[in-house]
Amino acid sequence: MFFENFKFTDFLFSITFILFVYVFQFYYKYFTRPNPLPGPLPLPFFQNELDFKGDVREFNMSFKKKYGGICEVYLGGHRRIILSRSEDIEKIFSTSIKHTTFSARTHQAQGLKELNVLNKGLLFNNDLKNWRFNHQFFTQAILTPSFKNDAVLWSCKLFEELENYWKSIANNISSDEHECTLEVDFSQWFHRFSYDMIVTLITGERSYSMASYYNSISTNKVQLPNELIENSNKFINEIRNHALGVTIFMSISSFMRHYNPFIKKKATPLLKNRDNLFKRLDDIIRDGKNAHDI
Repeated sequence: MFFENFKFTDFLFSITFILFVYVFQFYYKYFTRPNPLPGPLPLPFFQNELDFKGDVREFNMSFKKKYGGICEVYLGGHRRIILSRSEDIEKIFSTSIKHTTFSARTHQAQGLKELNVLNKGLLFNNDLKNWRFNHQFFTQAILTPSFKNDAVLWSCKLFEELENYWKSIANNISSDEHECTLEVDFSQWFHRFSYDMIVTLITGERSYSMASYYNSISTNKVQLPNELIENSNKFINEIRNHALGVTIFMSISSFMRHYNPFIKKKATPLLKNRDNLFKRLDDIIRDGKNAHDI
């Protein structure tokens, strides 16, 4: 038999030789890649995944500071290009359905299949025919006069609501009739204003994320049922976590997600979050159809 005289040293030599060939091939492909861009040197097996600490924004900003507005990293077995200039991003997300230079929106990542977002909708859809149909349907829906009127109407309503919250907070900290100085974390309010606006327009369901944030920082409370506010918070958190899930499942290899305890601990709840979000969206669509039939 072939393995009868196979000694431990022979086995060790074979493993070492295989590793050497793999590392040589890995770096040969790296240094002979087409159109090289600045970026960190990837490691065999791990690539640049060790640089990812769980914060996507910090991950991207650190590379932007080191390598500029466009750079490359290797994650999940694929070369990825990080764009930080708006003019580059506009070319990729062109509104023209005839423009196919960047028709492949993303690679066929196994993680996106697990998350059930690959080749669906607009952002991760590589099926050009399906993408064109979805794009045309979405564009026609948001360009209707009724949608534009609703957008203007809700912009005014939500801004008045935001203004009333600020006035209420200012009145709480004012000890006399003179003007007071109010320090506002504009980013927190802007995120919640945007969520309320987008969720209300797209789903038809009223969102109360601004009301929830107001209740968390003010002694006065908005007189709304707790269930409405809690549902709004859950919906918004599900959307946030789903966006995080897309980043993690697209960027980190399947092996690391399933066998690295730290990453698996973060990835598993994201799959449950996906199921909850999709179920909530199905319920919203079903309720909308029932209301329309009535």
